[in-house]
Amino acid sequence: MVRGPIDTDRGSTFGHESGLWGLMGSWKSAIKTLTNLSSIPLELLSIPSSFAPSPTSGDKPYFPRQVNSLLRVSEAQSKARSKEGVDTGEIWGTKELRPYFTEGARGIAEDERKRGVGSIVHGDFKMDNLVSSSVLREV
Repeated sequence: MVRGPIDTDRGSTFGHESGLWGLMGSWKSAIKTLTNLSSIPLELLSIPSSFAPSPTSGDKPYFPRQVNSLLRVSEAQSKARSKEGVDTGEIWGTKELRPYFTEGARGIAEDERKRGVGSIVHGDFKMDNLVSSSVLREV
C-alpha cells in the first residue's frame, strides 16, 4: 500500500522541478532504489525458485534473462506506429547501450555465481513504472 502524496504527472520530475536538476534527482532516486532492491539476498524473499533460481543451481541466470527479455520488448515496441502512422522507432540510446546492458548482466550473473548469492529486481523497472513522491522527492 502506498501512502502520502504521489506524483502522477509523468511530464515532470517529482512534480515540481523541471530541467536537468529535476531529472537528475529522479534518476538518482531511481538508481538508489534499484541498488537497494538488488542487494536483498534471494534467501530472504518468499518467492518460488522457478521465478528466481539460485545462481549456483545451473539454471539460466536471472539478469541476462531479464535483459534479453526487456531488449526484445523494446525492439517490438520500436516497431509501433503512432496514430498518425509514423514509426516510433527505438528509444534513443538503446542501440548504443545494448552491449553495456548485456555485458553488465553477464558480469552480475558471474559475480553472483562466484559468491553463491543472488538478488532480484522487478523485470519492468523503468522510470514510467515507478511511484514517486513530490513531497519527499524520492521513488
